[in-house]
Amino acid sequence: MATDFPSNDSSTLASSCTSPLRASLLQAASPRHAQASVKRSLLNTALLVLSVVGICSLSACSSTASPTATQNASAPDVPAEFGSPNSGSSGAGSGQSSPAQSIDQSQLLQAQAARARKVELMFSARVKKILPDDTKGLPHQRLLLDVENGSTVLLAHDIKYAPKVPVQVGDVIVVKGEYIWNRKGGVVHWTHRSDTPRHEGGYIEFSGQRYE
Repeated sequence: MATDFPSNDSSTLASSCTSPLRASLLQAASPRHAQASVKRSLLNTALLVLSVVGICSLSACSSTASPTATQNASAPDVPAEFGSPNSGSSGAGSGQSSPAQSIDQSQLLQAQAARARKVELMFSARVKKILPDDTKGLPHQRLLLDVENGSTVLLAHDIKYAPKVPVQVGDVIVVKGEYIWNRKGGVVHWTHRSDTPRHEGGYIEFSGQRYE
């Protein structure tokens, strides 16, 4: 009768001896491998978060700076001496005309320099002084006007033929009339509609209205 004995093959013995050791090593290595994987995942997540935060910060800075740049680009530089386009102030008198209103006295200055008499001209000037009305003969409103060369000119406005001009000191008016030179700077009259075809009519403009 044959009896079966365990095989004494060396490979079989080695395999049977090393299998428990290999299993133990694999069991010991698995936790370390899992920990390493977790660390790598956390590191990658942290890098991703930092990248997103950096991008958001740059975007926020750009959006904050953009309105200022747009505002600066849309607002042209204005020299300080000219002020704002809507910052005009009223005159020293009634306030119906602005000190910034342009004044053209070229014709008046030429007439004064030439000592001209009875010449038709047109100019603008600021009221320096309001004189009492002249009531002798035909009534005239009398105004003393400033001239750029430092002199003055007397304006005699016939209020029998034309309405009285409601000006105050500092107001700017436009005058069309006849100039007569004198040593005080001259006189301007005939600032009303002409009552004869032999003479040209005149007027005074003030605050958008014409008095003639």
